[in-house]
Amino acid sequence: CFRMSSRHFIAMACEHASDAFFAKGERIMTCGPSAGGHDHVYVLLAGRARVEDQLSGCLLGELSAGEVVGEMDCVDCQEDRDTVVYAGKQGLVHCVRLRRESVNASIRAFPTEGDLLRDRFRIRQAAFSSALSIRQTWLMFSVLPALRSSPIFARCTNEMLLKIGMGLSTNTFEPGEDIAVAGVPCQSMSFMLDGTAEVWSRDGQIVGQLTKGAPFDEVLVLGLFYMHVATVRAVDGPCTVLPVPASALTEAVRIGQLPGKPAVDMFMELRESRQSQVEQGLPLSALPLRILPGDLAVRAVALHSERLDLPAGEVLMPLVDSSPCGPHFLVLVHGRAIIEITHSGHEAMKVLQGTLLPEGLLADNAARMRATIGCEVYRVRQSEFKVLVSQTTDWLNTFHRLEKEAYSSCRARLKSARAVCQFSRTRSKAVVPQVHVAWDRPPTPSGGAVRRQAGSFNPLIQHQLTLDDVRPSTPQPIPSRRLAKTLPALCLDSNGSKGPLRNFDLPSAVGRCYSSPGRLVSKKSPALRKRRQGSQAKLHESTKCM
Repeated sequence: CFRMSSRHFIAMACEHASDAFFAKGERIMTCGPSAGGHDHVYVLLAGRARVEDQLSGCLLGELSAGEVVGEMDCVDCQEDRDTVVYAGKQGLVHCVRLRRESVNASIRAFPTEGDLLRDRFRIRQAAFSSALSIRQTWLMFSVLPALRSSPIFARCTNEMLLKIGMGLSTNTFEPGEDIAVAGVPCQSMSFMLDGTAEVWSRDGQIVGQLTKGAPFDEVLVLGLFYMHVATVRAVDGPCTVLPVPASALTEAVRIGQLPGKPAVDMFMELRESRQSQVEQGLPLSALPLRILPGDLAVRAVALHSERLDLPAGEVLMPLVDSSPCGPHFLVLVHGRAIIEITHSGHEAMKVLQGTLLPEGLLADNAARMRATIGCEVYRVRQSEFKVLVSQTTDWLNTFHRLEKEAYSSCRARLKSARAVCQFSRTRSKAVVPQVHVAWDRPPTPSGGAVRRQAGSFNPLIQHQLTLDDVRPSTPQPIPSRRLAKTLPALCLDSNGSKGPLRNFDLPSAVGRCYSSPGRLVSKKSPALRKRRQGSQAKLHESTKCM
């Protein structure tokens, strides 16, 4: 900063100067409207310093050797936000401490040097504002959606999520690097913001894959476990990972407030729910596997399972196998539900307690689960199941057989339901014949005839007609035997009466009668039985005229 300054200006400014040393992470000074005035100005001689926003904890920038801190009072400038300057994490920071009176005297003696300091301060403030804006955009469009994808933060407000995300920073891993190692102690969960990683079991087998948006190691941030259970390794390009330490969650929960109750109560309920799952061995103990809740593998799966409570009528949309965390399966522990086709609502199958459902199969067939009464459902990741359950577990073969049977049964029922939906759509697209009828009415004053729009009513039901007065508008083929038997019933109204009708299209009118919502005369009506013989004879005569 003083590289181009004159010797006399530097000599006046450094009068009564002293050395100051700060350990890594130590606070150097606080600047801003609420910080008040300062008696000293610091110039970095060695090391690096971090400038953070005091309210949000956001990193605004870093200062290197030669930068000045606390000069705003000397150049008559004010910061628009409170900032805190910390010593960098690389090591010891060496500064020279200048007295404010000496710096003011040198600026009065050399106004040009004061203008350079003022311009430098304004450029730095503009850079800090830009960094804060970029940080807020990153929080809103990257961090908040990632946090909401985890069931732990699903009920948190935006204020709580912003408080958690303000102090977070990302880590980048190249292909082949280990993001997490099984058995290593840790107290933070992580989110995949970019890239692809593989999940390795303790046996050295790849059991799953994590993609953009996938959370993992959620139980660590809840304080229910203390080390990684699987090895996560980057495989596709640089992987950007966002770690969320338990301390950030604890601080946000301490001051957070949810609708109706403090946030700390919600997280305590979540912890107690997971602990209850472990004690009961849910959800695996609800399956017909003949296992005990105290089984170690059963308790481990219960610790990592997500509980979903569905009120009556609530819908659960399944996850596809290509979701960020990979394939899942569902277990209905309590209640009853149905599997229905999403777009049509056709019921495919009923689901009773103790049923295992492959979630990816439901998603591929556009199906969903609807609770008929209150349901308690558990969602389990396939990758975590394979990591936690050893291949030598005695009930594992029984589970695989049950899983295979559930898949085959569910696929067959979904296939039948989709066929019914397809048949229903095909029938709904059938073309209904329209009636074009010209009625003879008394002449209008202009001498013309009144014509009525076709299809607005059912003439054969709502009006009296006589079979002798029927005249087709164009030559038509002779009706079939079935039509000849049905026409006497169609040519009568509900009272068995007859009336005049001329010039209508016979086949179209009959087709319209079948598709009309009006009530047809039954063949068993008394009026029809009295005129059966005469109607058939008149029909024969009318067909000859055609």
